[in-house]
Amino acid sequence: MIEQLRSQIKSLSATDRLLLVEEIWDDLSSEGYEFELTQEQKEELDERSNSYKMNPEQGRSWNDIKAAYLNKK
Repeated sequence: MIEQLRSQIKSLSATDRLLLVEEIWDDLSSEGYEFELTQEQKEELDERSNSYKMNPEQGRSWNDIKAAYLNKK
């Protein structure tokens, strides 16, 4: 069954695969699954958070980035 799913997933466009990943992520989160971050990931998030606090006008929202990606396809 897993091989059949893999085959079906590979036949999807990049946009559809991205949407599928988002759907799976949301589903796991809604079931209360918690993802453990590594120390390196925590440090990266802290660094990015500090950077944002120092320069809040820089960068783009996730919705803007996702919309730009989806409109490319």
